[in-house]
Amino acid sequence: MKNIRTTPLSFTTLYKIVLLMTLALTTSTTLAQTFVAADITGDTGQSFGATMGDVDGDGDLDIYVANSSNQQNKLWINNGSGSFTAMDIAGDTGDSIGATMGDVDGDGDLDIYVANSNGQQNNLWINNGSGSFTAMDITGDNGQSFGATMGDVDGDGDLDIYVANYIEQNKLWINNGSGSFTAMDITGDNGQSFGATMGDVDGDGDLDIYVANYSEQNKLWINNGSGSFTAMDIAGDTGSSYVATMGDVDGDGFMDIYVTNSSNQQNKLWLQVPPTYNVRFLDHDNTVLNTQVATSGTTAIPPTAPTRSGFTFTGWNPPTLTNITADTDFIAEYTVVAVSSSGSSGNSAGSRAKRLIDRGETEKAAELIERFPNAFDTNPNPTLPTLQQQLTELITKYKALTGRDPVLTNDTTNPQAILGTSDLTIDDTGNDVELLQRFLMTEGYSIAAGATGFFGPQTRAALAQFQLEKSITPAQGYYGAITRVVIAAMYLGVSWR
Repeated sequence: MKNIRTTPLSFTTLYKIVLLMTLALTTSTTLAQTFVAADITGDTGQSFGATMGDVDGDGDLDIYVANSSNQQNKLWINNGSGSFTAMDIAGDTGDSIGATMGDVDGDGDLDIYVANSNGQQNNLWINNGSGSFTAMDITGDNGQSFGATMGDVDGDGDLDIYVANYIEQNKLWINNGSGSFTAMDITGDNGQSFGATMGDVDGDGDLDIYVANYSEQNKLWINNGSGSFTAMDIAGDTGSSYVATMGDVDGDGFMDIYVTNSSNQQNKLWLQVPPTYNVRFLDHDNTVLNTQVATSGTTAIPPTAPTRSGFTFTGWNPPTLTNITADTDFIAEYTVVAVSSSGSSGNSAGSRAKRLIDRGETEKAAELIERFPNAFDTNPNPTLPTLQQQLTELITKYKALTGRDPVLTNDTTNPQAILGTSDLTIDDTGNDVELLQRFLMTEGYSIAAGATGFFGPQTRAALAQFQLEKSITPAQGYYGAITRVVIAAMYLGVSWR
């Protein structure tokens, strides 16, 4: 075996090492703890691979055996009475190593694919349903083939074929559904490959491919669903590997992989560790209320409603999140209501914010306003005029002050655009942030224009206090239409009611 790289055509010795190639988990397990030999008479040869399926459609399983040394491959038809009858396919001889069954042409019966070595043509035998088969070999499908597996790789409803080749490009033949195949080989998928198996390893609904290589890293190719694959090789999965099969061994809903190794090496059973995801339940202002780590496919239980001094919560009913398959952020929907809406209570949000501002703790006040904007509705039945009425009054006052009509636009959230940009800016740059800061300073609020950036703590705290004094609900805009109009009006010297 040490010379296997230098003598790729001397396979007789290599064959003797291979005890089983593809017969693994294709048969059902039995409840009996004892076995009785029921060997098929005449079933001898240079046999290296086998596969089972109901070839003749009578409800019981038949057996196909792949023989090397150009011997006749055998198809044993199960008679249902403990005996088998040979129904060998004429011309089905070669250096056959592996075989697999599947309904390739979609007519309801099982066809047989045979992997041949020594550069021979691999065979695809189409079942005619009458006890005979027709060769539908794939052009260019000849090489040092040792194993094959079938599955719907591209998700179009028909079976594709993957072929494991030794020191050659492994082949992925995509079934076109019309009796022809197109090669969609995976870049980098060439090695000393002997076996392959398919299964949905990552649980995304398409088939991934595992390849058993000899004295090389075994390959796990994850199907991206777009005609490409990404290698997700298992660390330490290197050995003299020949055959592999997939199944949910530990019953956790995820595919596990079993690999056979030669040279007295340990055979490997790889149990897939289910992925975990972070599930965060967020407040309406993106405050993280609760974080859970959920195993893929499991459930995340929402936390109870948060409690905050001075507030009550209504509508708290986040759902239980099921079948978690990705990191998830869930924003809870509910309403924050201040215990005292009049603002007279010493524990109301408005009072707390005012006390913070009076003490000069502007940053804390700003954080309070930002965190609980809906709690600052200190005037649940405001008597403010409608926005249209406010704009009408402003336009009238503007004309009286300037002697001309303002430049009007459809941007009703921007008083500068409504009243004419040049008349509402300090330096003709259109900087309404500077306008806001200058206005708040003239009203006696302690801030430094431009000192804290676009909306720093001082500006935010001053604006919050201004909104409270003018009974402006922050929910109508943190720096929204009403706030802008009020600032524009007072900046122009318009008395505000």
